[in-house]
Amino acid sequence: MNNYYVLRPDAEEHPVVGKIAPIPRLAMLQIDVSNLFLYSDLNEDVYMNQPTWYVAQDPLLVQAARGDLVSRPPAWMMRQAGRYMAVYRKLAEKHPSFRVRSETVDLIVEISLQPWRAFHPDGVIIFSDILTPLPAFGVPFEIEEVKGPIIQNPISSEDDLNNLHSIDLDKLQFVGESLKILRSEVGEHAAVLGFVGAPWTIATYIVEGGTTRTYANIKSMFHTAPHVLKSLLSHLTRAISEYIIFQVKSGAQCIQIFDSWGGQIPPNAWEQWSRPYIQEMVRVVRKECPQVPLVLYINGNGGLLERMIGTGVDVIGLDWTVDMADGRRRLGNKVAVQGNVDPAYLFCPLPALTDEIHRKVWVYFLKHKSDVFDVFKKWKVIIELEIGLKLKCIKSDNGEEYQDKEFKEYCDLNGIKYEFTIPRTSKQNVPLNERLSEEAWSRKKEHIVQTSYGSVSVAVFGDQEKPALVTYPDVALNYMSCFQGLYFCPEAASLLLHSFCIYHISPPGHELGAGPISSDVPVPSVDDLADQVAEVLDFFGLKAVMCMGVTAGAYILTLFASKYRDRVIGLILVSPFCKTPSWTQWLFTKVMSNLLYFYGMCGLAKEFLLQRYFSKEVRGSTQFLESDMVQACRSLLDERRVVNVWRFLETMNGRHDLTKDLKNLQCRTLIFVGDSSPFHSDALHMISKLDSRYSVLVEVQECGSVITEEQPHAMLIPMEYFFMGYGLYREAMQSKFKPSQPSQPFLHFSGDALS
Repeated sequence: MNNYYVLRPDAEEHPVVGKIAPIPRLAMLQIDVSNLFLYSDLNEDVYMNQPTWYVAQDPLLVQAARGDLVSRPPAWMMRQAGRYMAVYRKLAEKHPSFRVRSETVDLIVEISLQPWRAFHPDGVIIFSDILTPLPAFGVPFEIEEVKGPIIQNPISSEDDLNNLHSIDLDKLQFVGESLKILRSEVGEHAAVLGFVGAPWTIATYIVEGGTTRTYANIKSMFHTAPHVLKSLLSHLTRAISEYIIFQVKSGAQCIQIFDSWGGQIPPNAWEQWSRPYIQEMVRVVRKECPQVPLVLYINGNGGLLERMIGTGVDVIGLDWTVDMADGRRRLGNKVAVQGNVDPAYLFCPLPALTDEIHRKVWVYFLKHKSDVFDVFKKWKVIIELEIGLKLKCIKSDNGEEYQDKEFKEYCDLNGIKYEFTIPRTSKQNVPLNERLSEEAWSRKKEHIVQTSYGSVSVAVFGDQEKPALVTYPDVALNYMSCFQGLYFCPEAASLLLHSFCIYHISPPGHELGAGPISSDVPVPSVDDLADQVAEVLDFFGLKAVMCMGVTAGAYILTLFASKYRDRVIGLILVSPFCKTPSWTQWLFTKVMSNLLYFYGMCGLAKEFLLQRYFSKEVRGSTQFLESDMVQACRSLLDERRVVNVWRFLETMNGRHDLTKDLKNLQCRTLIFVGDSSPFHSDALHMISKLDSRYSVLVEVQECGSVITEEQPHAMLIPMEYFFMGYGLYREAMQSKFKPSQPSQPFLHFSGDALS
């Protein structure tokens, strides 16, 4: 029986576990429910029911907060435990005191876990309060049901400071015990979050004696008793820093700092009376707990965003009054971003909430699609999300600026600020994959090779002293539109460019700038194109090569491998076919050919091609917008010479059956196919005819034919194991390769093809 594996999230049902499609450091999707009072019985199927993932190391939220590559933006709700849940209200009736609920271990754990059991968010934040540590350093308080926190002896003078003392962590053991239990309960399925109040925000309660709308006492202290305020803030900074470290050592994996009332003072006052103390806290915590991400949230922070960067935190939380794209642009690439769905949407019908989440975090992130662009190892990248997607490259790690004339011209033409910018828009026509590596860019060469069957364009990337990898794209595509997504996946780019010199062969007339092929030139047969590949190898002095082809390109390279068995050491075939066209396929291609012949690259012809390439999830519908990837492909199709596409379609419609030749292939074969590909059954037929000792098939869920573009990360792990059989590894992989790392999910392959 052939080795047949399925890549999908629900690891418990399939032999593949882990995350398939990492995406850039982006945002933690967050809904602030602190002001909601929803009398409803929410259940596990509402809003945020997420698939179960096996995570080998840190939870998804921790990875995202730290800036690692993740499969999707993690989601959680601020104050997600609380009175909007019926189960919480029932518990609160039995224990009416908030202090009791927030200072009793069993109750803290139960309340903290209530939303996690119901919704499975990516973060479980401890049920507590920012004022909880106050009695531990000399500030007793009470909480009244209507008035909120009450501090009987507010600080207003230097003498009042004498009541303060160092924080006594023994008085906060209920917090530590609760965090330990929570960590044990959720395991690695979610991150356990701790939190604290920032010194300024805590000081507002201590000086005002409770909540306030004016902050008159503490603001006047700026001028009447600045030394008292400075001493108070310094004391709070030391105490809260110790409290953070205590939470981390007790089990908290991420800490959110709430400077809730930082937005109540002018920005220049915040810079003087809040930011320095947050900076000092971050410095102290970093020294003791360098790996724990720190998040800073300020309510009403629209006027403070740029200033917040200087605090040194890993993540900045946006409230719902700040536009996500605007906030992302203003913050630059220094920090990750968290936010920011308006909590009022939880009162709306579910479709309205869904649309808002899609607007905040583009639909294909939530669908686990990989039509997003990974953070390059050499480049710091940010993503702006609104109604579109734009990728900006700021500087290399060593501070060198990366730009060139072509880059600037493209940005000027499209109105894009080209300050170290890599544009990725629906009108993309720049070979962005050539920017993946300075080495590859500098060594990239375009060749027009004359063969017995006409000229053919070959783009060569990398060191020609390395083993050769030959690629061949599908109909109407070229190496940029067919393999670009794969080379934008940093691990895949590292694997391929480190191990191979890549020879991208474009079908005749499919290269950029190609003119129409004369009608006097005969339409080549599939055998002609396979022989043409052999002549390309001869031109470059290549003997045996690795081959990678997509759909029609996969057929051409399979035919080449069957005719020139000693010249192919391995085949990587994406959504391939090997039989003659079925009656329906033949008719469909004929209709397509006639459309092209009589009407050119019309809208219907493009739709037919896009259905061939992509799954319906990324093609868009009445519910979902068309993905940026599909829009870019649609634009590129406009640039194709119609007669050249027509010729390639005619060539493929005249193909012959390769089934009998498959058993005689002398190379290992790795097949990928999307479950939504029109060639899914063809791929299954093909794997059934190959020698099971040397072949394996990987099915990618919710994906069309061009997996190299739609879900390139699904290809990484199988390719790594496949190349191991040839002694090929990606850079630094031999010493550091850990299949269980989140960016390298573990796959158990028993087939000889991957050993």
